[in-house]
Amino acid sequence: LQISLSPREQSLVYCELDFAVASALSRYLESQFTRGRVNLDVLKRTAENWARKGRPKVLGFRYDIETQIEIVKQHVNDFKFYGRAASNPAILGILDMMRTDAKVMAVRSYCYPDTVIAKWLSDTLSLFSLIGAEDLQIAGIRGIQAFFQAVVSREQ
Repeated sequence: LQISLSPREQSLVYCELDFAVASALSRYLESQFTRGRVNLDVLKRTAENWARKGRPKVLGFRYDIETQIEIVKQHVNDFKFYGRAASNPAILGILDMMRTDAKVMAVRSYCYPDTVIAKWLSDTLSLFSLIGAEDLQIAGIRGIQAFFQAVVSREQ
């Protein structure tokens, strides 16, 4: 399997992708909360579980991606979703893909093959479509994609 990105380049992709996804999910959760679609008991349980793990209190919905995805999954019948995948089976499929991606990204080995990184980027765009991410957020992912593609091209 081809690994085109150096460890430093992979660290940049991980960091930017993690921040972009966590920020987009936080914004999405805030919008659903503002519209009264969030079950407060779910939020309370989430905060309690977070604290039980000894983690610091978060502002708004700034949890890690796995926790944010879990909150969305618990509201799959209450939240508004967008795009072609806005049906329950498709929604759950995309959320499960991103949760798996987040777990894998958390292992900072800096030696993932190009195919894995390309999948992360593709899955992120699917998630962004599903949650109606803003154009600026999508542009950020497109920028990460362009960086990735430039490095892959350089190595060929």
